[in-house]
Amino acid sequence: MSAQRSLSGSDEVTSRPTPRRTKASTARELSRSVEETFKFARRCLVYVDTVHILLSRANWKDLVQNLRPRCGKVIGPKPSKSLHYPNYIIIHQPTPEAITMLIEAYERMLISRVDVAYDFETAHLGDAWGLHSFLRMHLTQPWHGRSGLVEIECGRNGGGTRKPRKSMDSTTYYRRAGSPRNIAIYSSKSKPTSKFCLHLEIRMHGHVHCRRYGLGSLSDLLRFSCADAKALLGRNCRFSAFNPALIKKGFDRFVSREMRRMSRRGKPATRAEMERLMGNYIRALSQTSDYTPDRSRLWDAPAQNLLDRFPDIAKGAVVHLPWSHVGIIKDIEFAYCIPRN
Repeated sequence: MSAQRSLSGSDEVTSRPTPRRTKASTARELSRSVEETFKFARRCLVYVDTVHILLSRANWKDLVQNLRPRCGKVIGPKPSKSLHYPNYIIIHQPTPEAITMLIEAYERMLISRVDVAYDFETAHLGDAWGLHSFLRMHLTQPWHGRSGLVEIECGRNGGGTRKPRKSMDSTTYYRRAGSPRNIAIYSSKSKPTSKFCLHLEIRMHGHVHCRRYGLGSLSDLLRFSCADAKALLGRNCRFSAFNPALIKKGFDRFVSREMRRMSRRGKPATRAEMERLMGNYIRALSQTSDYTPDRSRLWDAPAQNLLDRFPDIAKGAVVHLPWSHVGIIKDIEFAYCIPRN
């Protein structure tokens, strides 16, 4: 018997129990949420945003001067810590002409970092912020470890300050600076087109990791295509959500374990006290700059933080959804953008 609504507007209580959500229903809800959020994304521009190159020659200013008109920006050459590659340069938005010039120099070079950018264009900056807010809650990185998300407010970088850019939120990093694999997300304007977008970067640090993802040489950068960019996105990003019933079960086990531990130390606590303490503890470690999960709804916590910091609770309740399995992601036009100057 279905529930009936009374004339006063209140719901009559029925004897039928609330249906239990399964992992399959959680996956369907996550898929619907992704489609509802990404309907604001018109297309995705893909391009190589940053390349760090180690140089074998100590003084190569003539080549750098020729590169500047063919790139978005060139930094260096600067001294490096490598014995065989004493200098390095940083190239932003390199054009094919710039990469070809480096290949034709016939000198020993080593790529030590590559950042691949994905600009999901939106009509308004608020739509881009909505995408960012959703990804910060549901985007996870496979084989991530236990580092948790790192957020830097707009206009501030570590201990120093810089001019605020034209964005309305902080930058979310999935690992600390210098990590072999990292993801950076912020909403701003696209560098190639100056349109509002959600900017997502996949960063590979170290020659071994660049080579592992097919970007270990200058020739690989020239061959990099839209299909390669989609494969790179699928290997490093996925959508994740939690089943509430399984999170509750994992939290109960976590509380019971902590109660036994405190009892062994001679500091027994009631279950209600321990649930309150542990709920506040998980809530504090799982929050972001603009969202703090409710203690009674821990399954709404940011997925990456909960997976990293409380794997005993989260891993048994998590549902992962690859990018390629969401219908609306397939409908987004992925276009490989060649920077022009």
